[in-house]
Amino acid sequence: MYGWVSKHLDHCPHKNLADSQAVFDWFTSNVPADSAKRLMMHLSACCKWARKLEVLETNLFDGMASEIKVKKSGTEEDEIHPFTREERDRIIAVFKQDRYYKLVMF
Repeated sequence: MYGWVSKHLDHCPHKNLADSQAVFDWFTSNVPADSAKRLMMHLSACCKWARKLEVLETNLFDGMASEIKVKKSGTEEDEIHPFTREERDRIIAVFKQDRYYKLVMF
């Protein structure tokens, strides 16, 4: 993940840790929400590690990732179901009865 995070940080015009809010604002405006959330989680984790090593006094990115709301990709109704429940149950029953697969799968 280092390369991915580094690439995004290179594109961000804000380079100072003290500008954490500006970094957050830039990422949330220029990167998809799910990526911005992951970036903020990684930055927070880095700062947490730096605090543990006593390199930083505070983690200015702490909690910022939770402020980014990611839309769910779809509801259960939108999911693709290639088989009905009955078809699924029949397929599983055949596997359970098959002499080659019943020992491996079930």
